[in-house]
Amino acid sequence: MTTNQTDTTQALPSADSRLAKVEEILVGHLAEALLDGRTEEVRTWARSLTHELRREGIDLRDAIGARFTEIALGRLSDDVPF
Repeated sequence: MTTNQTDTTQALPSADSRLAKVEEILVGHLAEALLDGRTEEVRTWARSLTHELRREGIDLRDAIGARFTEIALGRLSDDVPF
């Protein structure tokens, strides 16, 4: 193999895992825009994108709500804090 060729024997992530990662990133950005958008225009854009995705069968509302909770309260843990 020459130095210009790439090794394609490494396993690529599955399509499902890539889609899950895209969803995680999208949900995070939408939640942040809805909660802390600098302007009403940003919040309106995030709401309209969320509603458009839902109309197309991709309902992220529960995931966005869970992300709101994480942002506000931190990640939930079974560990007792005291």
